[in-house]
Amino acid sequence: MGQTISDYQRLLRLHRAQEMVVSSPDIPLKVIAEMWGFRSHAAFGQSFKKAFGIPPSEARRDRLGSSMG
Repeated sequence: MGQTISDYQRLLRLHRAQEMVVSSPDIPLKVIAEMWGFRSHAAFGQSFKKAFGIPPSEARRDRLGSSMG
């Protein structure tokens, strides 16, 4: 598979967090980060951007913009 168990678990948590970022705009990003076990909002933002190419705030903004148009 080419990745460690901890890398796989982190990526799984990131995907679940990403679902919440775009589907639950009423939940603050800091709360989502805490819910999915990231040690800080900043660590969550860095990991999210590394995995998806954009920060969580931008992912949320893009999703909200596309659902309103």
